[in-house]
Amino acid sequence: MSNRLSPSLRLALIYLLVSATWILVSDSVLYQISSDAATTALLQSVKGLLFVLTCTLLIFFVSRRFYGDINRSLMQSEELLRKYQALNEASKEGIIDYDIASDTASINEQLRQFLGLPTTEIVSFSTLHKKWIHPEDLQRVMRSFEETLASNSTVWHAEYKVRWHDGRYRDVINKGCILREKRSGVAQRFICTLQDVSELRHMQAHMYEQRLQNKLSLGRSIIKAQEEERNRWATELHDNVCQVLTVVKLYLSELSSGRPLPAAVAGRPQVLVEKALNEIRQLSASIRPPEFATISLREAVEQLVCSIQRVKQYSFHLQFDNLQEERLSEQHKLMVYRVIQEQVSNIVKYAEPENIEICVENKADLVTINVADDGRGFDVTARTGGIGLRNIQSRLQIYSGFMKVESAPNKGCSLYAQFHLN
Repeated sequence: MSNRLSPSLRLALIYLLVSATWILVSDSVLYQISSDAATTALLQSVKGLLFVLTCTLLIFFVSRRFYGDINRSLMQSEELLRKYQALNEASKEGIIDYDIASDTASINEQLRQFLGLPTTEIVSFSTLHKKWIHPEDLQRVMRSFEETLASNSTVWHAEYKVRWHDGRYRDVINKGCILREKRSGVAQRFICTLQDVSELRHMQAHMYEQRLQNKLSLGRSIIKAQEEERNRWATELHDNVCQVLTVVKLYLSELSSGRPLPAAVAGRPQVLVEKALNEIRQLSASIRPPEFATISLREAVEQLVCSIQRVKQYSFHLQFDNLQEERLSEQHKLMVYRVIQEQVSNIVKYAEPENIEICVENKADLVTINVADDGRGFDVTARTGGIGLRNIQSRLQIYSGFMKVESAPNKGCSLYAQFHLN
């Protein structure tokens, strides 16, 4: 209760209480001890002097305490003012201190420069503020602010466009605190910051566009790789299986005509049919993915090697000792298998090697694949990647991986690929 009274009123009440108590108590004592008029007059004078001295001391100590409280409050206010000014100078954001009742506002120097205003003290702030806001955002922003003022909320936040001093609109975030009168809850002041986020929004939009372009590019690469792979299998069927079956058809035509064939030629159709069947089996095995639920990645690669060694006598060297296969998902294993399959297929077709080395390992979530041979090699600067290498690159892009090929004529070839599990 006493903290709500002004210092002057508290001092007056203390003086009144002390005076009344002094008069009542001193007069009662005086009448009891005085015996004549002269003594009474003397005591009255002494009583008056003591009263003045007592009131002087009382006023001195009480006023000193009041002055100390006022001085401390003043020092705190000056400190807050210095901090506020330092914040204004150091902040890159605009700061607004808006007095709602008088419709006046103080802004910091940063915001004054942003808006190109002549002063930091603004009269009729609400009218001027509406002129800053983009017409498409004005109704939404004002409605939101009025609804917040009408409620009991003390926080307001909005994002909209503001016209800068150069006439261009910038994206800003306006957020601040509403100070209300304690009893009535009426909004008195609104202190907020105005942050320019145009560059951030531009970067976000550019990043989103870049991601979209990367996804579209990746999608086109995958589709192109799929089409090229279909064309590759069609070429394999046409150049191998179809040619063999065409020769078989000629033999069968000769047999159906009734003309006898030489003994050395009579068994030729059966040999050719078996060759065509083997070609189809190899194509089917290369297209069909391994069942990693029942076999490991190493076992799948060993089966691939065995199928090649049935027709080509190459010396394979497999290194899987540093691979933590349990960390790889089925999709990871399939990708590693396809990368090895593609490169080994290229080696078989073009390299004519004696030795082929396959190494797969991982450190934490980083997986590396290395397929090397000692075959014919080629000039990597003069030769563009074929379908097989493009297929490998497309698969690695799905996991943000990369591929590097090192080769030279008559010095073999080494393919190095790397990707992250996460």
